[in-house]
Amino acid sequence: MENTGRSAKWDNLKFVLIFFVVLGHILFPFRNESHAVKGLYFFIYTFHMPLFIFVSGLFSKTIIRKRQWKRVFSYLILYLLIRTIDMFGTLIEKHKLRLNFMKTNGPDWYALAIFAFLCVTIVLQNKRMDILLLASIIIGLVAGYNTHLGNQFASMRICVFYPFFLLGYIVDREKIEQLNTRRVRFVAALLLAGIILFFIMKGSHFYNMIHILKGKRTYDAIDLDGAEGLVLRAMQYVGSVVIGGLVILMVPSFKTNMSYIGARTLPIYVWHNLFLKFFWAGSGKNKVLDAFPDTYGLVLIIM
Repeated sequence: MENTGRSAKWDNLKFVLIFFVVLGHILFPFRNESHAVKGLYFFIYTFHMPLFIFVSGLFSKTIIRKRQWKRVFSYLILYLLIRTIDMFGTLIEKHKLRLNFMKTNGPDWYALAIFAFLCVTIVLQNKRMDILLLASIIIGLVAGYNTHLGNQFASMRICVFYPFFLLGYIVDREKIEQLNTRRVRFVAALLLAGIILFFIMKGSHFYNMIHILKGKRTYDAIDLDGAEGLVLRAMQYVGSVVIGGLVILMVPSFKTNMSYIGARTLPIYVWHNLFLKFFWAGSGKNKVLDAFPDTYGLVLIIM
C-alpha cells in the first residue's frame, strides 16, 4: 500500500483490520469450542480481507497510473518471503517440510493476489472502469464453477476478491473522508455492534458457509449445486460491502494510539503466523483452555 498522503483515518482502519486478521487466525483452533467463538470467527471473515484488499486498491492509484513495476514486483518478493517463513513455521508445528511455492497455504496468498491485481489493473486501466468492475464481479461469481481454480497460485481467491481491489481503485478517498462526522461514526458503530452481537449469538448457524467467505474452493468442493453457490457468493459481495462500509464509517479520522500500529501493519501480517505456529506447537491451545476455561474468548481477544 502507498504511504503518500498518509491519513490517520486509514491508519486507524488498518489497525482495526490487522487486529481482526490476527484474531481470526488466533480463533481458528478454538472455533469449535463454543457457538459464540464460531459466530465471531464467521463475522470476521465476512469483511476483514475484502476490506483489506479494498484499502490496498484505494492506495495503489499512483502505482497503477505511473506503472511502477518495481513496486508491483515487491509484492511477489513479499509472497516468496511469507511463503518461506510459513514453510519453517509448518516444519516447527507439524514436523513437515513443504517446499511448494505454487500452492498458497496461509497469509501468503494476499501478497500474491495484490501482485496479480496490480498487474491486471495496470494493463486494463484505460478501459471503462464501470464495465471492468461489472466484468470482475461476474468472473468472481462464476469462478466457483471452474474446477481448475483453487489454491494453486491463489487463483480462486484472485478471481473472487479482485472486485474489492478494483472498487478501491475506483473510489475517491476524499469523498469517503467527507462522511466522517461524529453522528455518522455513532450510527455506524451502533449498527456494527448490533451485527457483531447477532453473529456471536446466531452466527454458528451460518458457519457451513465459511468456505464461501474464504473464497478458495470451488462450489462443488463445498457441496453447493446449481445456482446455490452463485447466490451465496453474491450475498457475500453485498454483505462484505455493507459491513466493510460500516467499519470505514465507524473509524475516526483523528490520530489515536491505533494510528501508530496501523501505519506498520505489514510486519505484523508477515510475522504473526510464525508466532502462532510456535504457540500452537507448544500446546498453546490446551494451555489457554486449561488456564482460562470460562474466559478463554476474552483472553484470545487480548492476545
